[in-house]
Amino acid sequence: MEPRGQDRRPFTRRVWMSVVVSLTLLLGIELGLRLLIGPPKPILGLIPVSQVTLVEQGDEVVLSHVIDTRQDVRVPRAPGDRPRVVFLGGSSVRHTYSISDDHNFPSHVQALAPELEILNLASPGQTTPTLAALVARLDALHPDLIVLHTGHNDYADVVFAGVPRWDNPLLNAAIGLGARSALFSVLAERLALEHVGVDRHHGTRGAVVRVVRDDLSARTLPRRTERLIADVRRLVAQSPAPVMLTTLWRSFEHPPSATNTDEDPAQCQATLDEQLNPRGRSPEAESLIVAACGVESSAALWVQARALAAQGQRAEATRRWGLALSRSPLPLAAPLAADDALRALAAEDGLCLADLNAALGPLPQDGHFTDAVHLNPRGARAVAEAITPALRACLAQRPGAGS
Repeated sequence: MEPRGQDRRPFTRRVWMSVVVSLTLLLGIELGLRLLIGPPKPILGLIPVSQVTLVEQGDEVVLSHVIDTRQDVRVPRAPGDRPRVVFLGGSSVRHTYSISDDHNFPSHVQALAPELEILNLASPGQTTPTLAALVARLDALHPDLIVLHTGHNDYADVVFAGVPRWDNPLLNAAIGLGARSALFSVLAERLALEHVGVDRHHGTRGAVVRVVRDDLSARTLPRRTERLIADVRRLVAQSPAPVMLTTLWRSFEHPPSATNTDEDPAQCQATLDEQLNPRGRSPEAESLIVAACGVESSAALWVQARALAAQGQRAEATRRWGLALSRSPLPLAAPLAADDALRALAAEDGLCLADLNAALGPLPQDGHFTDAVHLNPRGARAVAEAITPALRACLAQRPGAGS
């Protein structure tokens, strides 16, 4: 009978051989991808977007992006002789580095209010919990007011699958290491495309809407709204300066990014692909989408809302638009219920509020957005013009601000 230790040697050898072969295979794929596509491109997809932190470096404070340092924001630590206002939010406040400042409404606020020092510390993908982690460190900047524009990403748990909801240094390091890999970059991009339903090979489509048979949005919506308000309250409690809230603005021109349906999903998808494409749209688009996807689907509710708004029936259009947002299984834009909850929070806790949804309307005219929530220059100017008076009024309540 052989010693027991010898029985394990072949198994241990096989395990090590498997590890070596797997690593060799991954290295070969990595080298092959680098030869084919070059070095890994910055991942602006879904996994790493919330990985930011505030770092003090000498006379500056840096909003550091773990994955893509080209998005880093450097601001002077010491305030000047103007009241210092810090804007926090996601990509609806700051687009990615490839978009000019003309798309970011805080830059327009700075132009409208030169007597203020505006710092835009927003970053793509931020949720209220990740913003709270930044707020706790903002005392280094000595802000006079913090403007919080949050909510869209808090409802987008499906969209931001895999995004950490907290500031985790170990996870930051792991994702930072992975981002050096071309294979990781390709896989992360594919995950992003799968979740948002983007099809880069169909550039002629007017919109891409994903069809989902089983939808949990209606059941989970109240819980998400409650969580948003609880998270905002925690952020305000940690803030080193007064906080002004804003309600949200979203595009009425673009359809919900996904729709629920009780009908045949394939037929619904085919109808949407055709009728939301300007080249294939027919005069009966509304009735065709209702028939294919169901009268209570978010896609049908959106086309009904658009038709009602065109007829001047704005109250009913707003109601159906609100239902369309609340029933979208892939909520890139927060529902209108988020605005009601933020208004109630501001009233209950005595916080300043810039009510963008009320000032600009829940059914904005076409031509203000690049997609469901991201502003173009015209939209950014409109938001800045609505928010600047509220900002000045809030600072006026603090006579010593900036002194």
